[in-house]
Amino acid sequence: MGSYVFLAVRTLAVVVIAASTWPLVSDAYVRLIAAAASSFAPGEVALSAASGRIYLSFDGAGDAGRLSIEGIVLHFGLILMTALVVSTPGLSPYRVAGWLPAVFGILFGLHVAGLALLARGLDTAYGGGRDGSVVGQVMSGFAIFWGMLPAVLGGLWCYRYWLPGLRELSIRHIATVDNTPTIT
Repeated sequence: MGSYVFLAVRTLAVVVIAASTWPLVSDAYVRLIAAAASSFAPGEVALSAASGRIYLSFDGAGDAGRLSIEGIVLHFGLILMTALVVSTPGLSPYRVAGWLPAVFGILFGLHVAGLALLARGLDTAYGGGRDGSVVGQVMSGFAIFWGMLPAVLGGLWCYRYWLPGLRELSIRHIATVDNTPTIT
């Protein structure tokens, strides 16, 4: 039981450290996402970033066509996955060092694709002259997607890497606790 508590504390510590240091690079990361997603967004949508926020401006929609998204909405999945990779039981430091850039690359690609799809969805909603309910549906779909994505990716990671590591820890713990035979 002690090893599980240690893993939980270690993972929580990594989350706190990653969340505390992330603001140092988040502004540059948000600008990079916005610049990359701009090339995939429709021509009527201008993407920009400043002060940790992503701004979407839609041609012909006036003031109602200006939205902003707080960058941390996209980043919490990156922080979660970093904590899971670093804290994975039984994963050597070399494999952690190999997995971290892969996780960052995969999530960067998902961030760019998600932002471009959001821009396309909102452009379609605004372009059709529809009311605000369609825009609200697009924003709700985006929020649900970004809320579920880290949980799904984290769950897949844990199933693939944490479960085998935890089984190995449990077997080692059981073998070292009591080596005396018992009669049942």
